[in-house]
Amino acid sequence: MTQRPEQQSPLGWLIRAPFDLLTVVTRRLLSHFGMMMALAVGFTVAITLVVAIPVYAEAVGYRVLKTELSRRDNGSQRPPFAFMYRYLGNIKGLLSWQQYAPLDRYMREQMPLDLGLPVEQTARYTATDKLPMLPTDGSGTTLM
Repeated sequence: MTQRPEQQSPLGWLIRAPFDLLTVVTRRLLSHFGMMMALAVGFTVAITLVVAIPVYAEAVGYRVLKTELSRRDNGSQRPPFAFMYRYLGNIKGLLSWQQYAPLDRYMREQMPLDLGLPVEQTARYTATDKLPMLPTDGSGTTLM
């Protein structure tokens, strides 16, 4: 025995409503298939453009960083992220080895631990005051 619409329970309507809505949506989509495909293509293009901007900006930033890191600084042979410290003795006075040793020990032993980075290469450059070059035969005239 079938029930007439006025005798159906509200629970049955709640269960059937989503399926009826899905049926109507499917029929409308199929009747306007070309328009729906154009809409899908439009959404795809719009989303692609929105996503492409940050991807492009990230790629440009990466390339600039890579170029800057690979470029040698004014002809020097220091690698990227090289740490160099300098003491100009002509301004503050000359240092003795006993004064320099604690700093050298810190730079060799403690600084890599403080930074948490591995040391791949270490180089020390030292300079002295300008000294004259004399010939080996003992004559008193300087070469330079």
